[in-house]
Amino acid sequence: MEAAAWAEARKLKLAALKERIRQAHRDGEIALPPRENFAGPTALGELVKNDLCEVIDALFPEGSQPDPLTREAAEHEGFARSRARVYVERPALFAALDAHAAGDGPPLVVLGESGGGKSALLANWARRLRERDDAPFVIEHYIGATPASTDWAAMLRRILGELDRHFALKLEIPDKPEALRAAFANGLYRAAAQGRVVLVLDGLNQIEDRDQAPDLVWLPPELPPNVRLALSTLEGRSREALRERGWPTLAVDLLSVEERRGLIPQYLRQYSKELSPVRTERLAKAAQTASPLYLRTLLEELRQWGDHNTLDGRIDHYLGAATPRELFVKVLEGWEQDFERERPDLVRDAMVRLWAARRGLSEVELLEMLGHAGEPLPRAHWSPIFVADASLVSRSLELLEMLGHAGEPLPRAHWSPLLLAADASLVSRSGLLGFAHDYLRQAVEGRYLAPPKAQQAAHAGLADYFAARALGPRKVDELPWQLARAQEWQRLAHLLAEPEFFVAAWKANQFEVKAYWVQIEAGSALRMVQAYQGAISGEATGREFVWDIGLLLADTGHPDEALAIRQRLAEQDRASGNLDSLQASLGGQANVLYARGQLDQAMALHKEQERICRQLGNLDGFQASLGNQAAILYARGQFDQAMALMNEQERICRQLGN
Repeated sequence: MEAAAWAEARKLKLAALKERIRQAHRDGEIALPPRENFAGPTALGELVKNDLCEVIDALFPEGSQPDPLTREAAEHEGFARSRARVYVERPALFAALDAHAAGDGPPLVVLGESGGGKSALLANWARRLRERDDAPFVIEHYIGATPASTDWAAMLRRILGELDRHFALKLEIPDKPEALRAAFANGLYRAAAQGRVVLVLDGLNQIEDRDQAPDLVWLPPELPPNVRLALSTLEGRSREALRERGWPTLAVDLLSVEERRGLIPQYLRQYSKELSPVRTERLAKAAQTASPLYLRTLLEELRQWGDHNTLDGRIDHYLGAATPRELFVKVLEGWEQDFERERPDLVRDAMVRLWAARRGLSEVELLEMLGHAGEPLPRAHWSPIFVADASLVSRSLELLEMLGHAGEPLPRAHWSPLLLAADASLVSRSGLLGFAHDYLRQAVEGRYLAPPKAQQAAHAGLADYFAARALGPRKVDELPWQLARAQEWQRLAHLLAEPEFFVAAWKANQFEVKAYWVQIEAGSALRMVQAYQGAISGEATGREFVWDIGLLLADTGHPDEALAIRQRLAEQDRASGNLDSLQASLGGQANVLYARGQLDQAMALHKEQERICRQLGNLDGFQASLGNQAAILYARGQFDQAMALMNEQERICRQLGN
């Protein structure tokens, strides 16, 4: 009888709740009508989806999409907010940064252990600086916060773009490294003439090793007085470069016991949790919790522990880890126990794939990889590739399954609990999920990927996944990188010889294409010239592909092959009467001759290019030809004639706004 009464009371409460929701809609407190009398869960799902789309379209109508510069800034702001949520303020550090921002002299280098709170310090300080009435213009760049943030060139372009937008400088932002470095220094001086600028560059140790970027060749040794720079780094090449410059430093010490006493309840209060004073004191006095990352990770695990009676034993378990890396090994063990009932090896498989990813994985990609394979690919479709690449023999059956139908992705019901538990240790960079710090990466590597062969296999697995996808930015970015990490040189060479993929990769990043070939030739007997023999001999079709191969060969020390391609393209253009293509072919051919020291032949071709451009009214080709002719005259010592052509080139470029 009591059970029946209890059930009836629940029904009455539910009915009352529904009526309150209906009334809220009638009163205008809820915009969308409540959904009732639907056929089933699927129908309800469609209704909810339609309602969400209606709200999104109202809040973000077509045409309101932010430009790339705004999107990148929003990503960095989001990263800063994630580091500013729970923070024990350190007045002495804030005062030192305030004095630096208000003063003059060299940049300030913020130092401290990994996970010691450097990013949190800079994020909280920058937020407070912006809120001041006399706030300078602040640009925050957190290296590692977005996929593009680790590229020094993309970072400089972003900073120049922000300066240009704020101060209306009308800056030229070039592509080539040398010109970009000069433009960056110039942009800083021009911005400094307009107002005070504070740059925050966090995590220089994470910058990609390209164009000597870790050695900070892109960073001017002296900055204008009105530009204040605060940066952080760990030990490594960037730190060595900063030591050589002798810039002052600011040390971020580990947490004191008193600071830990304040941070523990502050952190748990976010989740309506608390620890007893005895347990709080025990955590605060543990030597390991002086690391903010260690303490935050420990609290994150404890707040999710559901059994209050065994909480002390759980604290003992985690405090058995002497370092953050050891703690994350224990965290992985706990996740394995909690989240692998429905899907065995879920933690290992998910973490290994995130470890192997270049820039992270979208949830869709990860769920597809963790799901069940569909029907295998018929061998008739696979055999030609299989025969061409004997290195695939050991994984042929696995590949046939992976290259077949996509199959069912992992149900979100299996994935979401792990994702929620790991949320504090993961970060989304432009929609790509990855590790928030290196300690989790090190723990995953030590627990699941200790042998080098296992690491290569992890990269090969991701390569197989992206190989089966349609051509797009993600495939261009991940597939060759994964093959290089897996040391599958034959597959990588085949991929770079595929015209459609090569053109897409060359457009995306010429430097990387060249770097991949350096790795292929260092790791195998394969050679670039053999791979592109069809383009060199004239058998390959597709002008864009052949043209780009010519550029690659010219830039990598193969002038004879590049010249052969340029000459053949020029002959085809003459035969077809395509003058615009012909002038480009002549210019490319002349550039190769110039590099070989054949100045007279190069000049003759540039002259012909100039005549055609005059005839067509092609000012861009015309100015390029003049510049190249001037370079030849300069090499001959004919400085006055060279200067005259450069002056003419300058006039045309001003006319073009180039």
